[in-house]
Formats: sequence, C-alpha cells, structure tokens
Amino acid sequence: MKKVINSLLLAFVTLFATEAMADQSVMEISAFHEGLAVFQFSQGNKLHCGYIDKSGNVAIKPKFGLCYDFHEGLAAVSVRGKAGYIDKSGKFVIKPQFDTANEFSNGLASVVISGHLGGTGTDAPEYAMIYRNGKTAFSLVRGIVIKGDFCNGVVAFSQNEKIGFLSVSMKSGRVTDVHVAIQPKLDSVQDGESFREDGVAAAEVNSKWGFISLDGKWAIYPQAELAGDFSEGLACVEINGRYGYIRTDGKFAIKPQFETCSDFHNGIASGVMKFGKRGVIDRYGNWVIQPQFEYMDDFDSSGRALFRVKDLSLPSSIDKFGFTKEHYLAGFVDKQGNIVVQPRFVDDGMMSEGLVSVNLYGDFGFIDSTGNWVISPDTLRNSLSRYCEKKPCNIRSL
Repeated sequence: MKKVINSLLLAFVTLFATEAMADQSVMEISAFHEGLAVFQFSQGNKLHCGYIDKSGNVAIKPKFGLCYDFHEGLAAVSVRGKAGYIDKSGKFVIKPQFDTANEFSNGLASVVISGHLGGTGTDAPEYAMIYRNGKTAFSLVRGIVIKGDFCNGVVAFSQNEKIGFLSVSMKSGRVTDVHVAIQPKLDSVQDGESFREDGVAAAEVNSKWGFISLDGKWAIYPQAELAGDFSEGLACVEINGRYGYIRTDGKFAIKPQFETCSDFHNGIASGVMKFGKRGVIDRYGNWVIQPQFEYMDDFDSSGRALFRVKDLSLPSSIDKFGFTKEHYLAGFVDKQGNIVVQPRFVDDGMMSEGLVSVNLYGDFGFIDSTGNWVISPDTLRNSLSRYCEKKPCNIRSL
C-alpha cells in the first residue's frame, strides 16, 4: 500500500540506518511515482533523503529525514520527527506538524493530529482527514485508526481491533457528510481500492473471506480462505489451498487450480502460478503464456511485462537472517509469449511509470521495457556520488 510514515516504516528505517552506518556509501533509490523517485542515504547516524527525476538528476535536494512517494502532486516527508507535505519544487505546502501522514487520494489524506502511534489513553492517536491546503476535513474520536486511502467514497477504519468503513460525501472538493457505513465488525480487508466494482469489497470474519456491501450485508457469504477484490467482474479466491476466480454472483468462472493468482487487466491475469511457475491466463482459465517464470509483472502500455527467472550460474546462499537467498535475472516478454528482452539484468525493483531499476554487472540504473538504459549508471553516479561519504558509491534499490 502505500507509503505511510508510521511505526513500521520507522522500524525499517532503523534497520536501514544500522546497515548504512556499517557502510556509509550505501545509496538507495525507490521506484518512480509522478515522475520522481526517492533517494536516501545515511551520514553518521542520520538518514537523509531527496528526489531524482527521470533524467537521473537531483530534483529535490536531500534535506528531509524521511521521504515518501508523490501522489496528487504532494509527498509526505518528515523533518525532526514531524511529517508534512511538499510539492514537486520541494517547498512545504503543509508544514511538518503530524505524527503520521498518509498519501493523498481523491483530495484527502489521513494524518495523526495529536497523540502517537501505539499510545494509549490520552496519548492514543487522534486521526483526521485533511485537504490539500492542510485544513481539517473531519476528525475522529481518539483511538479510532484510519486504515488505507479514501477512494470510491469510503475509507476503512479500525476500532478495538475490528475494521469498518466510513462513507464520505463530497461536493466541490469539500466534505459534506461523514457516517459509518459498516460497523467495525470485520477482521481484515484487502489493501488498496475497496468497493471498486459492483459496490462490494473482500472482507474477512472468523478466518473466512467473503464480499460485503456498503449496507453492511454480505453479498457473498464468507467461505473462502482468502479473497481479493473484483477486477473486470472476476475475483480471486482460495478454496482448500487452491486459487480460482468467481463472478459477482459467487459462482466459479474458473475453478480453483492455481497456487497463486492476480487481478485481471484487459482480459488477462499475469503472474498466475501453477507447478511453481508463473504465466498468464485468460478469463476462461486458459494459458495465454505457459507458466515458466519465477515472477511476472502486469503488462505495461507497450504490451510488455517484466519477468524474473533463476540465475542458474549462481548457487543459492543464506542471508544474515538465516533465509535462503536465490539469485534471479530479469527480462521482458510480450503478450504472445515472445521473450523480447533476454534475462540478463539483476532485477532490483518493480516496474513503475515505464521504468524498472536493475543491476547489470554491478552497475545500477533504470531501464525501459526495451531493455535500454533510460537512466544510466554513470548518470546516477554523477548525480548522487557527492552525497556518499565513501567511494565508490554503492547504489541499490530501496
């Protein structure tokens, strides 16, 4: 989901900072969002971050402690433990004042205006939804936590470890009404855009998943082990350890037979797994591209998808946490299953806005779906090496 300044991310940053202190030449770069990507590094025991553009140049200097992706022209950043929002010039539009700041979605963002995450009693977090000018649209009773983004007129919230939904009406960019649409009775909902199709959302109760309507009634009674939201009229569900797809009437369009599944886009679902490999299926469950990849992304606007296969030239290794680490190479495939870019890159990130971060023989940069450098390793080194305390600068994916 989504970049949010919260305790989990602070824990991640602490881990990153610990690693960076051992090797202070580490520089990490995120995927691109709205034309900009976060870069972050540690100097001494402090984390610094800024943004680069798609030319690989520094667009916003590293003057923040935490940086997150741009959404609707604004990005949440943190300075001295308080979060605010900047525009693409790097100027504060909403000054740092919040303990937590989420991304903007449909003109609203959730923030903690008082108290702290993990706090109790009078120190429990008090959430609010704010407009792009920083003014409060509405606030909630202390201890009620906003979960996720505002979309399709609703936003999820949790109270006493149960999840419900608020209905939020807007007119001319201003909130006109807020009320509880679904009482907090759910155990879990899917991250992302709830109620995106047919007015239902995947939800869990008593360890079973079903689909609930905004009136709080079950459109499809909970019986699955896991469920995703509907996309193009089909939803992925898990039954007895296998995944299939149901229609909005709850009947199976594709019987459970897969080991993982994914959403449909333009009539196909990419990255569906069977026999330990991933491929592409159509709406009838037929293989458009036979399962053969370790990982597969959705197709981009050029009709190509990023895939990953094992690098058989390198043996498996054990990382410092005791987990087995495999080595992979990335390439691109078209919708006919033709390998259009041979797997020769070490895939470091996810495809975003037509670019993916890769490592080729120790050189880090960004390529497009033709396999050509858009931001070359030399460009990144020239732009960012000045911020590295030790040379050479070790650039990698965030």
